[in-house]
Amino acid sequence: MIKVVLRLSRTNLRRWHGFLASGLSEAGYDVVIVWAGPSSAPCPFDTLRAIEKRIFHVEPASAGARMTELPGSFPVSSDSTSAAIVLDCTGAPIGRDASMLLPDFDGLPHESGAAAALLRREPPRIGWRRASDGAMLTSGRTALVSPHVLTQGFDHACARMASLGVKAVRQCAGDEGAGTAAAGGSASAVPGLARLALHAAGETTGRLSARLLGRRAPLPRWNVGWRRIPDRGGILDTAVLGSEPFRWLAMDPSRFVADPFAFAHEGRTYVFVEELPFATWRGFLSVFEIAADGSPSPLRPVLERPYHLSYPSVFRENGVIWMIPETGANRTIELYRADPFPDRWVLERVLIDDIDASDATFFRHGGRCWLAVATSEHGASSWDSLSLFHADTLTGPWRAHARNPVLTDPARARPAGWLHACANGLIRPAQDCVGGYGAALALSRVTRLDPERFEETTIARLAPPPDWQARGLHTVTQAGGFEVIDAVF
Repeated sequence: MIKVVLRLSRTNLRRWHGFLASGLSEAGYDVVIVWAGPSSAPCPFDTLRAIEKRIFHVEPASAGARMTELPGSFPVSSDSTSAAIVLDCTGAPIGRDASMLLPDFDGLPHESGAAAALLRREPPRIGWRRASDGAMLTSGRTALVSPHVLTQGFDHACARMASLGVKAVRQCAGDEGAGTAAAGGSASAVPGLARLALHAAGETTGRLSARLLGRRAPLPRWNVGWRRIPDRGGILDTAVLGSEPFRWLAMDPSRFVADPFAFAHEGRTYVFVEELPFATWRGFLSVFEIAADGSPSPLRPVLERPYHLSYPSVFRENGVIWMIPETGANRTIELYRADPFPDRWVLERVLIDDIDASDATFFRHGGRCWLAVATSEHGASSWDSLSLFHADTLTGPWRAHARNPVLTDPARARPAGWLHACANGLIRPAQDCVGGYGAALALSRVTRLDPERFEETTIARLAPPPDWQARGLHTVTQAGGFEVIDAVF
């Protein structure tokens, strides 16, 4: 068993350190704690957390919050020299041994390095680097779900750092690649508490003004549109949106419709969608049919559960029609069988249990079954992380990819429809959430995929054109000669 030392400071002990220790232990490493002296790294977020909790009702139990003791029982030592790998989370590392890994928050080895990026309303860059040469072993960017709430962005960055730490140890222990060269340039200075307090004061003033003027944030008005696939090819074939118009469902002020999956069966084209009433804010799944002339049938419900459903990924495998809807609210990935298609769906089995997953997308590649899933461990956002699972058959057992999370980037992580094999290769549509949830579509070409490796290259970013007056574009599928999208207005 490989020995891994976590070098921590009692004066800067945070929940993400506990997540990291537990994750390493669950991955089969012998985790030992070495307590260092007081941390000299400043962290202005601790005071700001109390301010933003009152203003924005931020939950204090989060990955970036301070704690007094690590959860669980880990052996403690005063010596880290016998460890195969040392993760120094003190912010003041000692030595530059090749076995030492350091967290990197926008260029600094402590959490406060993310402050400048958060104040600029930019996704913080995080990762783990090797101390000896500065090479990054794992890296990524974290989503800004509510850019005005700095401690939320801070917590999401800390949560992702725990997952990336386990990934960095796996890579270091297996010598899987040498990492990337250290990034050039210097880290931004950590903003002081006064600057962060001014930011909070400005946000408070804005919120109070909006309340006095009776302004409320608009409800999301997602809607589904479709068109015949143009002669030149569809979005997934050409990586362009094109000028051909879409036809849209009639808007209903009491609900929205999103996550369209087109499916052709016996010469007819069906579109499965999430339907979400604002009164309950709990989604269920519905279907409508597109006639040969492009006209839609009325929406009708096909699946409702005691928890939220969305992203009705419908596909055919071994002659049977299946659906894997999003059931993250139940912490499951569930497989349903059509019986009969399209109006009745029977739960076949739970494919993966106890997982915080969104938008699970089934596909076949290299003789294996795959699931591409947005994951949100430790309270992180589901907007910025992609994990892969593989199995010999649809019903499993399903195994995690060796490099999970294979991608940490709000610009291209969260799935946005089926993967599409075409002349340009295997194209994976994803959500670009840098400008907000589902702000645009990102199309990437998968260049390598097996149980140990995943590589892709982004080839396009497609935002809704100005004349749509839309704020986002976040799913694309095609079937039966039609391509179907959704947008938020």
